[in-house]
Amino acid sequence: MKTQLRTMALVLLLAGATMAAEIEICRPAETAIPADARAALASSAEPWIIRTGSLQMAPQFVVRLRQLSDRDTLKLSLFPTASMDGADGAIRVEVRGRPRTTSSGGLSVSGACPGSPLQTALFTVVGQRLMATVEDLESGRIYQIIGDGDTGVGHVTVIDRRAMPPAMHLPPLVPEREDDKGEERP
Repeated sequence: MKTQLRTMALVLLLAGATMAAEIEICRPAETAIPADARAALASSAEPWIIRTGSLQMAPQFVVRLRQLSDRDTLKLSLFPTASMDGADGAIRVEVRGRPRTTSSGGLSVSGACPGSPLQTALFTVVGQRLMATVEDLESGRIYQIIGDGDTGVGHVTVIDRRAMPPAMHLPPLVPEREDDKGEERP
């Protein structure tokens, strides 16, 4: 009986390991993206922005994100191979847990990059729009990815976190209460 249970557990374990998939989310854009769609993605000249680029979103990436399991890996090809760290120019994110659906119908997925304990990723989808942030604390870089499932157009911004101004000097963002509107504050 114990042998049968061990065999069954081994089969289930191996079956689960083979069901893991690498799911492509985006790749560097080719010139086929219409100019009017690219114009909607503005870039900034701030000194902490290292690099920006256009992306081609994978077909049906929203459906793929909704069907993720915690054994899947997301592949984000952001820039051409020759210009990025990594063997094939891609960032891979191992999914942590199942995708979570918000009360408004949005979706969030979190993960970590394999082999780097200080890289985290968060993917948020609302409708057909994606906002993803991959943060690498070792290099001080933040990768911000936005994409549209309807047009297939995306954009990536690489930020040098160390070159950003300190946030402690920013005013607090406190929303006004309904009964305080119209009154002057000291």
